Amino acid sequence: MSPWLPDETALAKSRATSFPLIVAVLCLLAAASRPAGAAKTIRCPDGSQRLELDVGTLSLQYSGDSLSATISSIDILRGHLTVGPTSIHQIATATQLWNEYIKGLAAGYNSCAISRAELSEGLTKVYPRITSTAAELDKFRQALSEGRQVDDQRLQQRLDSYFKDLRRFIDISRSQILLERVQAGVTRLLVDFEELLRHLRQQNVLSAPVVVGGEISALAAA
Repeated sequence: MSPWLPDETALAKSRATSFPLIVAVLCLLAAASRPAGAAKTIRCPDGSQRLELDVGTLSLQYSGDSLSATISSIDILRGHLTVGPTSIHQIATATQLWNEYIKGLAAGYNSCAISRAELSEGLTKVYPRITSTAAELDKFRQALSEGRQVDDQRLQQRLDSYFKDLRRFIDISRSQILLERVQAGVTRLLVDFEELLRHLRQQNVLSAPVVVGGEISALAAA
């Protein structure tokens, strides 16, 4: 039986939905250059002006709820996969912090630390790529939940692409410290678990090394 692969026609349709996102961002950028109105006008050190971005509006227009649900489900169904030294669990945890990245984007733009070009890249290029890849990953999730075979190599490639764009969005929003804490926190948990296994073996509770312990050691070392 051939491994299941996502329907390319359906994926093409999902990519087409990124156009409204581009229009929305162009409206945000245009608003930043209009004369002062109801929104607060911000004057940047270079003399340019922009209207304050509302984090609530951004959170609604660029939600990460579906992203988190998809990646968390794949974490449960295919948790043995990794992206380089990064586990799926770490990627799922990082995705759950999406609203914090949106807050960082708004705060950075409103403080003039993030340029209009960076804002545009994040919302009109990176975010559509993330949602498009997540739509592909959701097809894999559906197949896995139904007990069908999937192509793990193709799934791995899609996860690589997803995490690359997620890291780029995190970079633009100046939220790198959050990702570092996620990676450090999960690594600490893995190290603690390996230490527990070692203690149990010393006490002869476990007569032989557990395979998962070796996998955890490799992740922790990375």
